[in-house]
Order: sequence, then structure tokens, then C-alpha cells
Amino acid sequence: MVEARNLTGGSAQLNGLSFRLRNGGAYGFLEQDGTASALMSMLSGALTPASGQILINGLDLQAESRRAKRQIGYVPAEPCFPDSLTAFEALRFVADLKGLSFERGIGRIAQLLESTGLEERRDTLFSALSPTEKRILGILQAVLTEPEILILEEPLSGLSQKEEKVIFDILFNLKEKKTLFLASRRLSFLQRLCTDVFVIKEGAELIPYGGATMSLASEETDPQNEPPAQDPKKKGRLATLFDGGKDVEVIEDEEREVR
Repeated sequence: MVEARNLTGGSAQLNGLSFRLRNGGAYGFLEQDGTASALMSMLSGALTPASGQILINGLDLQAESRRAKRQIGYVPAEPCFPDSLTAFEALRFVADLKGLSFERGIGRIAQLLESTGLEERRDTLFSALSPTEKRILGILQAVLTEPEILILEEPLSGLSQKEEKVIFDILFNLKEKKTLFLASRRLSFLQRLCTDVFVIKEGAELIPYGGATMSLASEETDPQNEPPAQDPKKKGRLATLFDGGKDVEVIEDEEREVR
């Protein structure tokens, strides 16, 4: 479970935001004024709130930072690695930082690269990767240690429609095994992918989309600009990518708590 208690701060000024969301969902946060991105940064530990508390599966993200962050994988809006590193070296660098043994790290990296079709690009410099490949690499570094919760900011930002489809398919398969938190300005993308979509009202209240009092009329929802939904029955090599031998407990909709 991810719990926020009276969060304040951030450039978007969260103002006493509190909620509890159980594991097993794909939670979308509609970005309007920077509050969704600020929340994702706080939940990942990349940004410290001015006040308040975040609990990750019962662990205080500040007081028990190391243990709590083991539960989290974070993908920023613009994944960034040194241009001098290859795709393989970038993942190996992250594996070292996260304390994976050499043998386990090499095996996990090989699995991830093969499962996403990046195996042939393993020796390509980060600077020479396409926008899609860079975004995939950002996702792979986040799931390297098989965290239970994955947090992503604007996963489709700057991608073409064809590139968006690649990322959408990865995330669609990913949500079967992980709890997802996504911030995006793309309402229809969130609705296709997520089990629940929220807006943050005045930095203080989490409201399920459809119950919001603010106008969202300016959201662009041209279906031609959105990645098509994947058939839930479709299985491929991506379906086993994020298995890791551990299933995330799924909580039925009526049991999820939001406040």
C-alpha cells in the first residue's frame, strides 16, 4: 500500500494531500498544473515534501529510506544516462548502485534486453539510441531489481504515435505484475491503461476522474493521437518480462481505499 499523509511542498504546491492506494492497481494521475509530477517525484523519493509523510508498504520513505526505496522503481519524464555509456553499461551501472551481485545483474540485464528487443543495441551508446529506446532503457533500469511498485512521469512525452505504441505495450504487460503510478497529460492514454484515474484538486484532494468539479475540456483526446489498447488476451515475450517469480496481490476494486 502507498499512503500519503498531509503532503505539502513542491513547485506546484501540494497543500495537505492525503490518500491510501492498495497494491495491485494501475493508478493514473492527470497532469494539469504540475501537481501530479510533483507527487510522483515525492512518492519516488526524488523530491522531499516540505511536510507530511509517505509510507511505502508500511515503511516511512524518509525515516526508512533505503528499505522503502527497494519497493520502488522510478522512471522520470526524461531518462538520462551518461552519453559515454552503452545501453548495457548503463544497466550494469544501475545494477551496481542497487547492490545486485555480478552474476545476478548480468543475467537480469540479458533477460531484460532480450525481452524488449534491445539485445542488438546493447553496445550502442546512450546518445545514439532512439527516443523510444531511451524510454525503454529508463523502464528497464527501474525494474532491474524487481520492485513491487513502479512510478512513471509522462511516459509518452516526445514520442511519435508508432513509438507510443511500443511503450504502451510494455506498460500494458507490466501492469499485470506491478503496481503502477503514472502522471500524464494524456487523459485517454491513462483511461486505456489504468484501473483508476485521478485528478488532484487544488493540491489538497485526490478525486476519481468523473467526480472532479474542475473543467477538463482543454484535454486533447483525438483517438488518432493515442496508442491503441492491447488485447488483454494477447501474450508474447513481453508478458514474462516483469514476472520475476513474484506475483503482486490484486485487491478487487471495491476494496481499494481512497481518501
